[in-house]
Amino acid sequence: MWIVLDRDDNRGEDKTAVLSGLAQWCESNGVNLALSNPEFEVWCLLHFVFFDYGVNKQDLARMLKDNLGVRHYEKGADYNDAFMPRIDAAVRNARKQRGGDDSLVVDRNPYTNVDLLVADIMGFIAG
Repeated sequence: MWIVLDRDDNRGEDKTAVLSGLAQWCESNGVNLALSNPEFEVWCLLHFVFFDYGVNKQDLARMLKDNLGVRHYEKGADYNDAFMPRIDAAVRNARKQRGGDDSLVVDRNPYTNVDLLVADIMGFIAG
């Protein structure tokens, strides 16, 4: 079982404490946690380019727009035709971004471990 989320900053919340608590709960209960910081689009952008410098939501939207070749990047729009052929690059880039370390880190920007979920799905499909 996997929980997938991004860090999204909400005012008045200590996100690091909340996510650390969730990570501990997941580990104690045999649940995997896929996290992207600052948002899921980190994983999406890694399909096109490697980057390891801090980004914000506006940076990610602009870089995705440029790499997708669209006028405006829209959250939730179907870009699977652009992402799927590049899944291997995204997996490599995510692992490289984490320095090869699969430990969950809740306060690094940029950060994603969605590639671990993808590997789990691919292993399930392969049987």
